[in-house]
Amino acid sequence: MSGLAVLGWAAAGLCGGLAAALQARLLRHVALVADAGHELRGPLCAARLGLYFVADEERAAAIDLELRRAALALDDLTAACDGRRSSERAQLVDVGALLEDAAEAW
Repeated sequence: MSGLAVLGWAAAGLCGGLAAALQARLLRHVALVADAGHELRGPLCAARLGLYFVADEERAAAIDLELRRAALALDDLTAACDGRRSSERAQLVDVGALLEDAAEAW
C-alpha cells in the first residue's frame, strides 16, 4: 500500500471519529433541551393555575398572556431538537393592545 493510500485511510478514520464525537455531543445537547423543556412546563402550568386566585382580572389576563407566550417559546425550543418549529402561528397583532397587556404584566 502506498504512503498516499495510508494517509487517506488515516484521514478517513480521523474524520469518522470526529463525526461520531460531534454526533454524541449533539445528542447530549438535544437531551438537555428536552429535559429543560420538561422541567419548565410544570412551573408555567402552576403559575397559570395560580392566576385563578388573583382578584384583578386585567392583571391576571396580562400575566396569563405572558405565561402563554413563554409556553409557546418553550414549545419552539423543544421542537428545535427535531430541527423544526412547533407550528406556524402567523397572525395579525394589535400592537397597542399587546403593549398595554405587557405594561400591565410588568
